[in-house]
Amino acid sequence: MRHLYIPITYKEVIPIKTRADIYAREATELLRLISIYPGLCSQQLYCFFPGKEDKIKTLLSHLTKQGRIIPTEHNQYFSAGFQANKIDNSLLRSVWILIDFIECVEYHCSSCEFPVKIIFLANEELYEIIHTPLGQETLINHMMQTKSSDGSHRIILVDAPEQIHQLNFPDISGFCTINEAGAVSYYKKTGGM
Repeated sequence: MRHLYIPITYKEVIPIKTRADIYAREATELLRLISIYPGLCSQQLYCFFPGKEDKIKTLLSHLTKQGRIIPTEHNQYFSAGFQANKIDNSLLRSVWILIDFIECVEYHCSSCEFPVKIIFLANEELYEIIHTPLGQETLINHMMQTKSSDGSHRIILVDAPEQIHQLNFPDISGFCTINEAGAVSYYKKTGGM
């Protein structure tokens, strides 16, 4: 019996990607987000990956099974070993503002400098998200008068719109409130800022 061998020429060899290769970038970013913003809910996490909700659900499940992240009954996620009683709710509320800009965000991180919650770079401009708790307007005014913004735009998260007229310091770009569902409402003082 004679075998006929047909030579095959390959123009381009395409490597087959494994599941790890396909999910590696998203998994790394997902772990980064959960570690710098402990307590993010799944809806917030999906917003960081537009159009990839199913992929992120799969990754959350996989990372949970691996013990790398821990979900709560309130659908919040933490890095393994994080104490859930140390949640910074104003940081989690500030993430909703960051999400509004996510399409043009080049870099973002949480800030350790009170009262700044998040710093991000978008369209080559630096932004600070600053939370002003109700009743602490005088303290925040005093702190921010003496703190240089280095040219950044300041977005001020307030607990109630009535606080806006009490806040006056350099480089305020606007004010906002966030409802329970995470919807952000933006405000600007009339007559200039």
